[in-house]
Amino acid sequence: MSGTRAAQSNKGRAGRTPGRAASRHETSARLKASQQPKLEDLIPIAVVIAAGCQPCARRMVTKALSQGGAKRHVQKVLAIIGHMQRQDCLAQAVGPAALARMEKPLAAAKRALAAASEAPPAPQSKTAKQIGH
Repeated sequence: MSGTRAAQSNKGRAGRTPGRAASRHETSARLKASQQPKLEDLIPIAVVIAAGCQPCARRMVTKALSQGGAKRHVQKVLAIIGHMQRQDCLAQAVGPAALARMEKPLAAAKRALAAASEAPPAPQSKTAKQIGH
């Protein structure tokens, strides 16, 4: 097999040759994907607030942030929930008691988000570039 054909046959699924460092584009794409909101982290926040569970709301916000969920996405979810509470159609559909039950968990979730914003960032491991390799 010629050198070119051997190199082509050794390419991985993503079209990269094994052992080759990721390009800036590939690294940027992975970083961008890691910053995207994950529905499995955000939807539970809305569910526990609708259910009226304050401790659950705090836990779900903390969990979403610890799973890499950006604070802005959690903040947006909380803003949407607050907006939905003020809609007449929702009040008619679920009743005032259900909306009132959401107040304290929503406030607890906002406090958890604010506390996370005030906390110092967790130390990150150094990359090879930061170490000087």
